[in-house]
Amino acid sequence: MTSSADGHAKIRPEHLDRAAYVYVRQSSPHQVEHHREGRRRQYDLAAWAHEVGWPTERIVVLDDDQGKSSAVPQTRAGFGDLIARVGRGEVGMVISLEVERLARNNVDWHHLVYLCRWTDTLIADGHLVYDPQLSADRMVLGIRGQVSELELDTAIHRMVEARWSKARRGEFLTIPPAGYDVDDRGHLVITADEAVAHAIRTVFAKFAELGSARQVFLWWREQKLKFPVRRLGLRSHPVVWVEPVYRMVRATLHHPVYAGAYVFGRSQTRREVDGGETPRLRLRRVQRKDWPVLIRDHHPGYISFEQFLENQQRMQENTAMTRGAEASQTGAVREGRALLQGLARCGRCGRHMYVSYGGHRSQRIMQYRCTMARGERAADRWHRGGGVSGGHGPRGRRRRGGGGGRAPATARGAGGILAAGDREGGVRGAAGGAAVSGGRA
Repeated sequence: MTSSADGHAKIRPEHLDRAAYVYVRQSSPHQVEHHREGRRRQYDLAAWAHEVGWPTERIVVLDDDQGKSSAVPQTRAGFGDLIARVGRGEVGMVISLEVERLARNNVDWHHLVYLCRWTDTLIADGHLVYDPQLSADRMVLGIRGQVSELELDTAIHRMVEARWSKARRGEFLTIPPAGYDVDDRGHLVITADEAVAHAIRTVFAKFAELGSARQVFLWWREQKLKFPVRRLGLRSHPVVWVEPVYRMVRATLHHPVYAGAYVFGRSQTRREVDGGETPRLRLRRVQRKDWPVLIRDHHPGYISFEQFLENQQRMQENTAMTRGAEASQTGAVREGRALLQGLARCGRCGRHMYVSYGGHRSQRIMQYRCTMARGERAADRWHRGGGVSGGHGPRGRRRRGGGGGRAPATARGAGGILAAGDREGGVRGAAGGAAVSGGRA
């Protein structure tokens, strides 16, 4: 059996009749820009291929994957093209400076070795030539692929553990949001830009006044004010003033950094296979009770941490019209003529009721509808209370509530509306169609 050390003896005329592919890759744009000697060594392998017998016209340099990592399988166009050409029998030898240049994951690496074995394609790592048809060479290539992946995993594990160690001490700082800067000692401090600091304080002051993130956003837009945000795309990460959007206000209210708290681990990135063979990165939010690192009074805050918790509770109640919302959550005060909008609950299932408007334009009739029930129960069942009808009934039939069919919904107490208490202990109207939670009406 021929040894891996025999080198050039493994190159036969049938290999020289096909092309030699020199695969060039550096793992990041930073390496491409600054590690020029490593790039030059990889391109010099084309001259080595000519020395061992390949004519210049059959030497192909494949550098489509410059600046791309090989840690994730099936994500590199250049390597995919190489695999396809090997499978078609067009390649006599694959040349790379190191095994790591070809693949840092076993999926790509063993796929290449497997195809090279059955298409009689050689693999050259530096100046060593391997023949995957030989079991000894195949074993060495398999071990080197495993070691390559292990080296990457070990390096990543070391860096991640070092980051977590600094985070547990509150010393691992990323780019702060608008309203904060990092001083020369590496501490978070309130920005010296008074305009930015005033804008952040205004967000919390207006939320305390209006009680809703959306109302703060609408007020901001009505005042025609700009909103400060940190631009991460530029190297200096400046704070710029832009037209406000709702998510900016909401993100500011949700961020614990403004309460003087250091938090690490608010989100998790996981690699999942979703309907295909290529893994995808998924970002998942971590609930506040499960935050792995939370250090209160870490730096000066715009509000106290207790006020931050109250704000989160208020926003949670404002979004209570969602599946699984608790009966004690009252919802945000809403606009419109309907007095109970955002407050009324279905007297049968306990869910929030939405307001719809019917009748002629000159005389609108307000109706409280439980739309959740229609989707979860039988298709011919629905819940409705208010101006026209109340209670439950077959689809297409209207039953008048005990308070009268045309009485205004804002003035009725017995037309299918539970006017006080909660879903368990309230006083039901004649139709029993809805309830008011929280007692805010």
